[in-house]
Amino acid sequence: MRKFYSSQQQDNEPVVKYAMRLEEIFDHAVQLKAVKRTDTDILKKVLHSGLTRDLKHMSIYQCDKIDNYEFKRELRKIETELKEPVKE
Repeated sequence: MRKFYSSQQQDNEPVVKYAMRLEEIFDHAVQLKAVKRTDTDILKKVLHSGLTRDLKHMSIYQCDKIDNYEFKRELRKIETELKEPVKE
């Protein structure tokens, strides 16, 4: 569980890869009966807490607003917006 709670998104690691890595650790914890599969709120909180600083700050509102793990979809949208070049 320590590995799960201390997971961090690596520099230049897309949200999708980070989320997949976190979900694998979560699945392993479920198999060990450390958490229940329905504890997706924990998964969402750990996902948000391990994000890179910019992405974490830009997603605070969505994290509070969205009650389930679909929050990941919003993260992907924000990440795409951050990577788009600024048009003048």
